[in-house]
Amino acid sequence: MRRTLAPAPTLGAMSAIEECTIPPGVEGLAAAWRACERIERGSGPALAIVPPSDGTEATSRVRRAMCLDDPAFDDELDAIAAVVATSGSTGNPRGVMFTSDAFLALLDGPDRQWIAALPLTSIGGLNVVLRARVHDRMPIALPSIGGASSFRPENVTAAIRSANTVAPAISLVPTQLSACLADPDATHALADCDPVLVGGAALPAKLSDTATNAGITITRTYGSTETRGGCVYDGTPLAGVAIEFADDQRIVIRGPMLASGYRANPEATRTHFTDGAFITNDLGEFGSDGKLHILGRVDDVITITGVNVSLGAIEGAVHTLPGVRDCAATVTDRDRHTPSVHLWVVPLDKASDIDLDAMRAEVRQQLGPAAVPKQITVTDDLPLLPGGKVDKHALERRGHAD
Repeated sequence: MRRTLAPAPTLGAMSAIEECTIPPGVEGLAAAWRACERIERGSGPALAIVPPSDGTEATSRVRRAMCLDDPAFDDELDAIAAVVATSGSTGNPRGVMFTSDAFLALLDGPDRQWIAALPLTSIGGLNVVLRARVHDRMPIALPSIGGASSFRPENVTAAIRSANTVAPAISLVPTQLSACLADPDATHALADCDPVLVGGAALPAKLSDTATNAGITITRTYGSTETRGGCVYDGTPLAGVAIEFADDQRIVIRGPMLASGYRANPEATRTHFTDGAFITNDLGEFGSDGKLHILGRVDDVITITGVNVSLGAIEGAVHTLPGVRDCAATVTDRDRHTPSVHLWVVPLDKASDIDLDAMRAEVRQQLGPAAVPKQITVTDDLPLLPGGKVDKHALERRGHAD
């Protein structure tokens, strides 16, 4: 018998879809627990998992993706138990529809005390709750989840140290891992976790090496909201998951955890969900080691002077350079005949000397002259979405304002 906690999620009037508001911070954990219990039962209208309406653009975009007041597409919600929004880090969020069976697939695993560090309105955060419910063990929530406050490594340390009955486990995005590795106590605490799942964005090799050298066992996860989160661990698909490739090398995923489609977006559903598979926008291949390697994203590639340039490849090249903590590449003049790359770089610390000429030379050597950023901005931080991904929309707006 699973336990339930009050308060229950805030639900709207009875209809084909019900708003399920998950507050940010620790108080959202009870609401997420109850929401997952309701989805497990598979009864009643579909639950639209949303943050409270706080007037911010990020929150407004998530809520719009759910089409809560649009009955035109209610027929698509037959047998749908939950709708969860994508992150919207590079485009507008989409509402992703799940049956109860898909939402609960691939959850087997050992009893762990999970630490909730990701927003509980995201598929990554909900996965933590779902895994915890398998063993009826309430997660320990960080005060920062959902953007309630700033992510602080000392809160990670405290949460892990309070998990004194079973092995602690945590799921992070790379920016959170980077912050923890800059704090000795949090680094030591993460070394006690099994597993430390890292996903949601590319994990720079330098960051992975730093974690490994500190005795932290990282499990890289690959997946998306449409695949109910990570379904490939360290390059190996989970049992029941199959990986194929389209003619253009886009990764195609099959498995019981796949979503049914996008809310109120039949065109996108037809494009990405076909023949029982999900066609991603990620490019990949199986390497000589037999593992899946991610090569970039279709929508991350722009054409400059007739040459295809991958923004992710530029970021990967710059991440390896000394003195760089983080970086992001965005597009300037995207809609014009000749777009260009704007690179944003966060120094390791205030004392780090960023050599912009050396940075351009490294990009040129690895990727060719077309990939060299036209503009490089050294900044104290990168704007983040509540889930810890870089908000490239905000970066592009910042670039236009400069």
